[in-house]
Amino acid sequence: MTRTWPADWESRKQGAGCPFCRDLTSRSFHSGRISEALLERQAIATGHTAVVFRRRHVATFTDLAPDELADY
Repeated sequence: MTRTWPADWESRKQGAGCPFCRDLTSRSFHSGRISEALLERQAIATGHTAVVFRRRHVATFTDLAPDELADY
């Protein structure tokens, strides 16, 4: 089986149309200083949680500065 990435992969990594880059506080069960914790509606496992960085689009943890990572 060959795995292929969507044609718009690079723009997705940059945040184009990212569903997590909008205000998610109404769906959040926990708001931190710089993040929101969300229970996934279509979870891959019961109780699966997404923690979303609020300040800007972040594709990988390596995109975070050390102080941002500590707060996250």
